[in-house]
Amino acid sequence: PLEIAVHMRRGDLRSVDPGRFIQMDSYKHPLRALIAEVEGLRATWAQLGRLLLPQLHVMSEGLAADFAALPRWLNSTWPVRLHLDSDPLATIDHLIGADVLVGSISSYSNTAMMYSAGVHLQVCCANEFDPPLPWRDLHKQPALQREFRCQLSAHLEYKWRQKSGTSLRF
Repeated sequence: PLEIAVHMRRGDLRSVDPGRFIQMDSYKHPLRALIAEVEGLRATWAQLGRLLLPQLHVMSEGLAADFAALPRWLNSTWPVRLHLDSDPLATIDHLIGADVLVGSISSYSNTAMMYSAGVHLQVCCANEFDPPLPWRDLHKQPALQREFRCQLSAHLEYKWRQKSGTSLRF
């Protein structure tokens, strides 16, 4: 499967002010663009006889009801798994192991990106030396879409070669 992990850090939860730093709607268009890009790549890989089965994993805190609209506005048949209030170590392990890691404004996301070999998308670029792609703009900028496709294709090709035993040897 093609594992896509989204860290939806929507802000610190406080009993006095339960407001969210990042609203759910801010994820709508970028995630739709991500799905469109992966679907395009999926079609290309299907022509090569390679099957890609995307799975979307959402890591966050809160109630499942907070995410009820997610499958509807993703407009996709992909399976969506919610990982809510999970163990922090299990969550970061999942983020690190994902093929596509969508980070949030969070040092937790940044830490996962430092160890992840997958493609990184983030709300903003926190690391100027190896900046992840700014995923919020993915639906607006064709250059970002091309860069994402290129990075994901390279990552998947590497994984496919490793799995099939056809790694290039130097």
